[in-house]
This record gives sequence, structure tokens and C-alpha cells, in this order.
Amino acid sequence: MAHYVIGDPTVRESAARNVKIKYDPKTDTLGLILKENVSVAESDQEKSGIILDYDGQGELVSMGILDASRRVTEAKNVDFQIAG
Repeated sequence: MAHYVIGDPTVRESAARNVKIKYDPKTDTLGLILKENVSVAESDQEKSGIILDYDGQGELVSMGILDASRRVTEAKNVDFQIAG
């Protein structure tokens, strides 16, 4: 597990490279991809419309939000901020 210090200039570069957010207006789904090129071993729907995907080691690799336009303020717009 990687640890970052708030204010560390590498955080912005690392986060931008590793986390992706995708919105599909046809299916109205919003996806948050934490790790790319990783096989999903298990998916759980913890809450209605929220799907969590895990790899073989049980690590969270992505999250999906169904009916995103109903659940997210602006599904088509993303604002990324680093605290600090």
C-alpha cells in the first residue's frame, strides 16, 4: 500500500495516472477505476446501485454507480482536488 504525504508534489502526478473516472450516458453509469489491467475476481453490490469490484487478493479495484444522474450532482463533470 502506498502512503503519500499531503503536499507531496508526486501525489498529483501519481493520482492522475492511476485513478480514472468514466461516465457512460447511454447506460447512465459512473465508474471509478482505481487499478487498471487488474482482473476482477469478485463484485459486490453493497448498497442498491453501488457495485464494488475486488481483485483476487480482496483489494478494491473499481466502483460502479448505477443511475448516476440520479445519485451524483453532476455526473458529466469531475472536480479533482488534493487536500492540503
